[in-house]
Amino acid sequence: MNSKKILIVADSLRVSGQLRYLESLNNCLDAKNNSVMLYIRKNKDNRLDDIDKNVNIVINRREKAVFLPPYYYILSVIYTLMKLFGLTKYSSSVNSKRMSILRCVMTRREFNSSLKNHHFDVAVCFAQGHSSDIFTFVNADVKYAFWYRCAANKRNNQKWLCGDVDKIITPSNNMRSILCWLYPDFEKKIIVIENYIDNIKLETLAKAEEIDNSNRLTLCTLGRLTSSKGIDLAVKSAGILSDNGYDFIWYFIGDDRDIEEINELIRICNVEDRIHISGPVINPYPFIKASNVYVQPSREEAFAVSIQEAMALKVPVVAARTVGAIENISNGITGLIAEPDENSIAMSIMRILSDNDLKDRVKENLNHIEYGTARELFIKKWTDLIWKVN
Repeated sequence: MNSKKILIVADSLRVSGQLRYLESLNNCLDAKNNSVMLYIRKNKDNRLDDIDKNVNIVINRREKAVFLPPYYYILSVIYTLMKLFGLTKYSSSVNSKRMSILRCVMTRREFNSSLKNHHFDVAVCFAQGHSSDIFTFVNADVKYAFWYRCAANKRNNQKWLCGDVDKIITPSNNMRSILCWLYPDFEKKIIVIENYIDNIKLETLAKAEEIDNSNRLTLCTLGRLTSSKGIDLAVKSAGILSDNGYDFIWYFIGDDRDIEEINELIRICNVEDRIHISGPVINPYPFIKASNVYVQPSREEAFAVSIQEAMALKVPVVAARTVGAIENISNGITGLIAEPDENSIAMSIMRILSDNDLKDRVKENLNHIEYGTARELFIKKWTDLIWKVN
């Protein structure tokens, strides 16, 4: 098998489903015998220790001085004058053109500083924002885009990327259906490669720490503290649980970018003593394992690997109805799917806590899920994609 030059482009190494998929993909690449480069635009969570030491990691060097073309400044002046005279009807169009110029210049500058002089046999991009922009300039024999987000309102933002790649990989069948609906011209390019769960590793990580919940009911949610992850729904659900007499602690684990808004909502719902915000945690699995119920209140989830991880740890799951929840949960059999509102989520949590027959049935069904073959299938599909290149 000939050695390959392989590039992976990712926006960041945040603790997320993207990072877990990247870690799994890394196991397929054989960085000892192939030249593997991982280009990261932002190393926010400093997760480099999780990457194979044989991988060449390149981090974007952000330059403070950016020289923009004259027409950018002309548009900036026009935009300012329009705002000054109240011409808001036209100012948004001018600002859009101005920001498009800035984005183009920044993308080209970033590419030139790190990737311009490289040629690759295979290149893989985790499709997101500027990472996708940069990927269009990459010189590679074969290019793949991994699509792990499902926001339909972004359908036009990355349509051009579909035409630039040889295959579009999604983590679920439901996600593929959505992409085929959004981009019917590229249906033949879209394939599914599901990530796998290493349940033995999860159990080991889950036992690494004891979580002191003071014998209270324990809930856990992983995800950024944002609206798309439904954290506001979780807080309101906590208020409903509290009003119904439940004594519990609910761990929120993830990027706390909207911490001020969430803290204010926690105060309004009077659940300051019920919710514990942990921020990003490298090993969240002890918190999941210690939970009576894992809750995923997201409004958008392409696959929601954290749902799979909770199920692998034999913890009952309540999830709001998303693509990822429907893909992973058999409603009433391996968990409960709620509607994306606080009343439905709270009622589902109370149902699984109070109905012992349901809780026992769900746990018994989780015990019979097999995870062994998923890893082999994942590796085979990615290996076929990478090594079929001449």
